[in-house]
Amino acid sequence: MKLLLSLIRTRPGGIFAGWLIAHFSFVLPFHRLYESDRVLAFHHPSPTYGLHILILPKMRIAGPEALGGQHAALLAEIWQAAQTLARQHAPDAEPRLIANGGAYQDVKLLHFHLISGPEI
Repeated sequence: MKLLLSLIRTRPGGIFAGWLIAHFSFVLPFHRLYESDRVLAFHHPSPTYGLHILILPKMRIAGPEALGGQHAALLAEIWQAAQTLARQHAPDAEPRLIANGGAYQDVKLLHFHLISGPEI
């Protein structure tokens, strides 16, 4: 797992990760909490909160700034997945959904963190 994360953090690895998520997500070594044709969710491999789930679109989008009207259905599904996952994994908590992506991230692709509870 650490090797995979180290690879993803490189520029070529980030490009490969985007392609892998978009076309071959079934080979990723994660327990899927949610998966559809457009969205994949799993527990963060290095969580920083009691509940820390990654939600990824299965298409290469650089970051939140690259979203447009053509992504409305995708964003609706991400929101629905986040609500479902929050109800399943933290029914009494007050979860937060954070959008990340771009140059200052380890993974330079649009992704979302569903978090709740104290930092660990």
